[in-house]
Amino acid sequence: MIYVCIPTHNEASTIGVLLWKTRNVLGEFGRDYRLVVHDDASTDETAEVLQRYR
Repeated sequence: MIYVCIPTHNEASTIGVLLWKTRNVLGEFGRDYRLVVHDDASTDETAEVLQRYR
């Protein structure tokens, strides 16, 4: 199992692209993986964007 930890703060405009690219790269390994994203009290819509990926 591969774990990737991603800290965020006010990344609503970029976190979707980062998650998409990370999933594509990890998918090439053929192993199970988990993305752990920590939102550090963002004041933008980062939390709402992340909800789409749960």
